[in-house]
Amino acid sequence: MTPDEQRHHQQKIRGAAQQDISDIDALAKNDPFNRYFVGQINRLFQDEREMALTAKLPEDRDRARHRAVLLRELTQMPAKHRESAEKLLMTPLPQDRGPVQVG
Repeated sequence: MTPDEQRHHQQKIRGAAQQDISDIDALAKNDPFNRYFVGQINRLFQDEREMALTAKLPEDRDRARHRAVLLRELTQMPAKHRESAEKLLMTPLPQDRGPVQVG
């Protein structure tokens, strides 16, 4: 990959990271989304957590525990993704060193 191609690729990745941050911010400010979707996810998590603690069969408890973990990961996904996008944007772009003399 040439330095220009590499720089273009890095700019593309950074642009996508910035767009992701903007999208996460927009979703965080969207009250209907937070009331309905996030509320439903949180209710499902509580139901699965309760099932994981109270189900009679070990298989049912295990399935509920797995679903609860997945739901928790979904609720934490925007914050984790935002953090990784911000870290990417804070790293400096690689600089072109120019020609290298051999010998």
